[in-house]
Amino acid sequence: MKVYSIEDGMPVEADRLFVMPPGAGLGVMDGRFSLSPLAKGARPHVIDHFLTALAPLCQTRAVAVILSGTATDGAAGVRAINSEGGITFAQDDTARFQGMPKNAIESGYVDFVLPPDRIALELKAILQGMYKNDLRIENFERNEEELRKIHIILLHKHDVDFTLYKQTTIIRRIIRRMSLNRLNSLEQYVKLLRENPVEVDHLYKDLLINVTSFFREPTLYTALSKKIFPALLKNRRSNDPIRIWIPACATGEEPCSIAICLFEYLKDKAMSTPIQIRDRP
Repeated sequence: MKVYSIEDGMPVEADRLFVMPPGAGLGVMDGRFSLSPLAKGARPHVIDHFLTALAPLCQTRAVAVILSGTATDGAAGVRAINSEGGITFAQDDTARFQGMPKNAIESGYVDFVLPPDRIALELKAILQGMYKNDLRIENFERNEEELRKIHIILLHKHDVDFTLYKQTTIIRRIIRRMSLNRLNSLEQYVKLLRENPVEVDHLYKDLLINVTSFFREPTLYTALSKKIFPALLKNRRSNDPIRIWIPACATGEEPCSIAICLFEYLKDKAMSTPIQIRDRP
């Protein structure tokens, strides 16, 4: 493969090795790399930033491999890739520097922990299976009968009805589990679920994965600042507290994001305004 130093706006193409230039943050947008300058003296999580941008773009076709390195960069990235249905690897104790692979593994979102030579073999087998069997969402949506069987199996084992969940998300998680198990069809996966209760548990865990993040829906926070907060503060007395309740919160990113948004809106009045923010898991 040819090796390229990434330039801003360069298209992401197959069968090429792209190397990030020093002193830059890396994202991806509309199939092109996006470079941004790093703040002086900052300790960036450039791998996390890139993988988090890549995850929603490539979804089940995304793969993260965390090799030898120091600190924690990559741990949030594997979580993002995993949450969108991608597959994740981390180097085992053969890594000279254990920080990055160890933190990725401890995140709970790594599928394979292997030495580099076995990562290459496993990755090749998985990707060949995905392309050979054309594991795409649109090919699964038409197979309603087999999907219904999977819903029934999950309902019987874990007493959760996933029929009301977003079905494209469900299918992405099924494709991910099929890829990991080297299966070619939904019929084969239904058979595996019926024969292997542990796989039912794995699928159930995948379906309930936490996909929250800070400021996850930018339009929501724009609406808060332009519409909700002004209405909330209209005719408010100075000693009245502002109370915000956030239901179905997973790990705290959403209430923190709303708190930041509110403080920025209040500006110099923030410190003198009684604020109560409560979240419910």
